[in-house]
Amino acid sequence: MPEGDRLGGALAVHDPETGQTQVTRNVVQDESVFSLTARDGVVYGGTSITGGLGTTPPTREEGAVFAWGVARSRKLWETLPVPGAGTVGSVTTGPDRKLMGVAGKTVSSVDPRRGRVLKRFVLGSTTAGGDVVATRKALYVGMDGGRIYRIDPESGRAPALVVEHPLRRLAVQGGHRLLFSDGAELFRVDLRD
Repeated sequence: MPEGDRLGGALAVHDPETGQTQVTRNVVQDESVFSLTARDGVVYGGTSITGGLGTTPPTREEGAVFAWGVARSRKLWETLPVPGAGTVGSVTTGPDRKLMGVAGKTVSSVDPRRGRVLKRFVLGSTTAGGDVVATRKALYVGMDGGRIYRIDPESGRAPALVVEHPLRRLAVQGGHRLLFSDGAELFRVDLRD
């Protein structure tokens, strides 16, 4: 996110071997880079229409997802996955290699090569957004500050509620554990059970 009362965040790519960092502002014009994931030399990001202090009125209406090719340092594509959603708060690549994102109460699947939205479904009941994380077999989405759903992209079944407990952030550890926080407490769910 930009400093101060400005729009247009930056993407920084650091090479630990050379110690050099390349910074590109306005990867998505007038939007802040809000969430990131990477796979096979491509960085995927979700953006927000708000600026650093949130006091400058946005110039755009929807948060975007984008793909950034690291080797050539250029944007490959940009798309608006959820009409009316101002922030794509979380992105990851799933076991089916599709890009998944959460914007408001909607989860979307995006073709990582072309940026085309493949499907959308409403999972939450509020517009607060959530987190999406992936294991080798499934995706897990934390929504509404208290629900974690499992999405199995291979089966096509409807998302299943697996945890109902207050949560703020969601992460995956070692491919078989979910970690989530509720204030100062950290909880673990073993997916092998």
